[in-house]
Amino acid sequence: MLTSRTVRVRVGVLTVWAIVGIGACGQDAAEVEVPTSAPTTTLPYTVELVGAWPLTDVASGVAPERSGNGLDGSVGTALEATSEGITFPAVEREPDTQRTISIPDQPGFDVGAGEFVVTIRVRTTDAGEHNLVQHGQNDQPTFWKVELNANGERPGVPHCTFVGDVAAAAVAGPDRIDDGEWHTITCRHTATKVRIEVDGETRDNDKVTGVVANDDPLTIGGKPFCDGADIECDYYVGVLADLQIEVRTPR
Repeated sequence: MLTSRTVRVRVGVLTVWAIVGIGACGQDAAEVEVPTSAPTTTLPYTVELVGAWPLTDVASGVAPERSGNGLDGSVGTALEATSEGITFPAVEREPDTQRTISIPDQPGFDVGAGEFVVTIRVRTTDAGEHNLVQHGQNDQPTFWKVELNANGERPGVPHCTFVGDVAAAAVAGPDRIDDGEWHTITCRHTATKVRIEVDGETRDNDKVTGVVANDDPLTIGGKPFCDGADIECDYYVGVLADLQIEVRTPR
């Protein structure tokens, strides 16, 4: 025989009342949890994925771009492809055009009015001055780059640098990352600031740079144009993986 009683039913984070059956032996039903789906959140911006390069699936000298935009990179023969990422070996000579990854210039590599975000994963034990990824370089009126040990002043510390048509802004990460472990660096450029995020910890530089645009290739692992004398190459030594660039536009 079934009778009924009122018990609490937990629906997500809410508690409501419901009628449930009770067996003849008198055992009550326990508090019941009814799962609910998470509420839908609309982001205050739209995201355009400019490109995504895992750098773990290189074949025949090509680093595939996996977002579907077709921006494959040309990989120098001095680099070693592994399942973890691209290994950039110790520098033997400068310049060496086979030590970098080059991706032809695209409008999406320029920094405009929207929020520009570039992320890359890094593993190194080298404390030298290294450029990880960049669009343009010092001989261009405007350029941006992600680097370690900017100007040789802070060994092992990551930096984000954006040189625009209004001003230049750079911001350094909180600590050294040349410890042989994997670290994630994100550089964000907005209309009012430049931010670096290293493994979730952030630093800001509240400065307006303006537009950052040039026609150089996107280059991974060092400068695209250098001679090792007047223009140092700043070649990276270590492993890189999971490069991604996106633009966020307010709705």
